[in-house]
Amino acid sequence: MRTAITIGNVWTAENPGRRFYGCANFRSGGCGFFRWYDAEVCERGKDVIIWLNEKNNQLREENGRLRAELTELHKVIQSSKSLKIELFVMRCIVLGVIVVCLYWVTR
Repeated sequence: MRTAITIGNVWTAENPGRRFYGCANFRSGGCGFFRWYDAEVCERGKDVIIWLNEKNNQLREENGRLRAELTELHKVIQSSKSLKIELFVMRCIVLGVIVVCLYWVTR
């Protein structure tokens, strides 16, 4: 009987991002097959990978916050555009009233 093999990733301090071959059914017991796909990384490499992963997570969080902020700014801009249109209409009405009043006064 053949068992399916999958390639997985581990993110432990000892093997950050290291890939491995393993039994596709390992979660339900499987056959126990396991082999490293990637060679072992030196200690400095491990430290750099962990740092880069942490930095990536920080940047993703910041990106999420900035996207939310941008969405709010777009809403403010839209609201501002609506207010400018309303102000323009009100000015036109006032100007119209002034013109009508002047017309009646000068008759």
